[in-house]
Amino acid sequence: MTVLALVVAALGLPINSLYSFGLLVLGVLVLSSGSARTTPCRWVGAAALALLALGAHLLLPAPRIEEGHNVVLIDGPGGALEQGLPPAVYRIMAERFEAAYPPDKRCASGTAFCWRPNSVPKRTFAFAADGIFDGHEYSRRVTGIGFQNAVWLRLGIVNDLSLDILNGASDVERLQRDRRSLALFGRWQLKLPFFVMYRFPADFAGSSLCWRGEVLWEGRPGEFERIAHAARECRTLQPADIGRRIFGLAIGPDAALAMSLSTNWSVKLRGAFAMAAATIASIGILVLLVQWRPRRMVFPAALAAATLVLVVLIDVTFIGGYRPFDGGDDGLVFSGFARDMLQHLVAGDIMGALKGFEPVFYFNPGMRYFRALEYLIFGDSFLGYLLVMLLAPPVFYAVIARFAGPAWGFVFTMGFVLTPVGVLFGTSYLHHVSWAARGYADPLGAIAFLGGLVLLAGPPGVRFDPRGTPAFWAALAMALATMIRPNLAPAVGVLLGGAGLAALASREVARLAALCLGFSAILLTGLHNWYFGGVLVPLSSNMHAPNVLLMTPYDYLAALKELARLELGGPHIARAVDQIATLLSGPSGLRVAIPLHVLACLALVRVLLSRRFEPMLRLVALAAIALTPIGLIYLAAVRYNLVMWFLMALVVTAWIRIEGLALVEFWRPGWREKLLQLPLTRRLTSAATRSRAFLGIDTVAVHAR
Repeated sequence: MTVLALVVAALGLPINSLYSFGLLVLGVLVLSSGSARTTPCRWVGAAALALLALGAHLLLPAPRIEEGHNVVLIDGPGGALEQGLPPAVYRIMAERFEAAYPPDKRCASGTAFCWRPNSVPKRTFAFAADGIFDGHEYSRRVTGIGFQNAVWLRLGIVNDLSLDILNGASDVERLQRDRRSLALFGRWQLKLPFFVMYRFPADFAGSSLCWRGEVLWEGRPGEFERIAHAARECRTLQPADIGRRIFGLAIGPDAALAMSLSTNWSVKLRGAFAMAAATIASIGILVLLVQWRPRRMVFPAALAAATLVLVVLIDVTFIGGYRPFDGGDDGLVFSGFARDMLQHLVAGDIMGALKGFEPVFYFNPGMRYFRALEYLIFGDSFLGYLLVMLLAPPVFYAVIARFAGPAWGFVFTMGFVLTPVGVLFGTSYLHHVSWAARGYADPLGAIAFLGGLVLLAGPPGVRFDPRGTPAFWAALAMALATMIRPNLAPAVGVLLGGAGLAALASREVARLAALCLGFSAILLTGLHNWYFGGVLVPLSSNMHAPNVLLMTPYDYLAALKELARLELGGPHIARAVDQIATLLSGPSGLRVAIPLHVLACLALVRVLLSRRFEPMLRLVALAAIALTPIGLIYLAAVRYNLVMWFLMALVVTAWIRIEGLALVEFWRPGWREKLLQLPLTRRLTSAATRSRAFLGIDTVAVHAR
């Protein structure tokens, strides 16, 4: 972690450019595949490089442009926009807004998901996470301008909690989606009316500003020239334009704004110097402190590349953009919480930031803190969550390989990441990426849980890993997973409880203490609720929310009573059957998949009850079973059960390798040899072997035909 912190210091905060993010990803890959070299001289050299890079950021920074932005929502006189903007600019904005959203067609003030009155800006220029460290005058300072679509302008304000507007419930809409399969880079269109203002320092004289749409260009102080371009046109920044304000407007459902800046050579060279300093320092730190092992990097790098392809197909704005989340979605709520927390932090209100917006957590306590930390490090972007998703496939592989072996783990991981087969059984990685791109907590909780499982299980062939350090980090990861997704608590209780009992039985006091210490982080949620809300709620208070609690145990008891009375058409029986069928339909939601999942449940029971399987695998089977009641009681959505389906697929895969194939051999002797002799099977086996060798999983050399 210290090495990674030095790399981050060399890159500078926020890490919101794709180039800096790529260097950070490289650092993570090198650290995860290499080994540390921590002699004092190397630490001194690495610290010196980080300080030199930090000095370059502070003393010789790339020239920056002052930027201010905000949404344009006007509901009467005297608002923050009217008070803070130049009168001529505000007058034009108000005219555009009144024409696009006539007063007689506005949604009723105070109704749910209407922009009136809560969404009206409370400040002239919106808060931006990008601007926390840069000493800005308006919203933030930027090194360049270049957006064809507002989602690439990365306006953090669009995911403010005050803008929880639902399309159809309001005359002002948040976003529009182009559902054409090939509309990858223009899939999301920001529909909120907004403005962006730039003020250039003297360094940018001679640069060329290009735009499409409406711009208000300041001539004399307070006087603005309206220039509208239907197609992209450019204008050179003159010395007289330095320090003047230039506004870009996008007000109205059909309004569009695109802007770009071609800088002069002086700005280009200074920007290149800043980039080179960060590159040399970050790579130098990694060379000094880490023994690089390129062969070990190939497999995780290939999985990361495959993940990027999947992200591009699902939602390319996940990579460096900033899409507006859907109104009413969890993603918008978490982003709104995080923005509020950061504004408290910037104002020096530490306790207000730690409060997490709510005195008592209503749902998913940990996600808001992750999102706030992400915005703090990566600015107005989703690059922090993207980094987690890039690191997730190696975690999936490690889990499967631990219980089913490297060969089976490789095939499972490739199928899980590269194909949609898991839509029918066991989930697919596209589920994780899709929900992560929407800002939901479920994939993050699943990855934290599975990372903890890898650490808890230890190396193959060991009944229970006796080491204390991995136990501590495993329990901490499990605690974080529970804070992020409280519905994982039953599985976490099974795994940590089983490992703790095993440590107690073996008198491994250090390991037991490490487990308890690591998991003690879970007490923070209860402490928060007691300190800020005055109530003792261990995790969150939405356990009885009617939108997710569909069938209580009492409802199932009522269904059993109806069954005992042979009231087969009773309402509780109908609801119970529908809930069970929905859960057993799996990720696909197809009722024809129910028999497949019933067989998988039987495999879980078989593994749990048989001593033929290692204790840790049996605990995993019990953990999957422990998660089943969540799906039987609460909304049986795929995202709620990502971990349950993955654990089920894991246990079934291990069962097939250990016992299932032997059963088939017993009933059909010689079938395996016949299958292996088929030309297609031989080609697939050869391709898999070569792929594993090429990716560095095996030590077998790759021979060309």
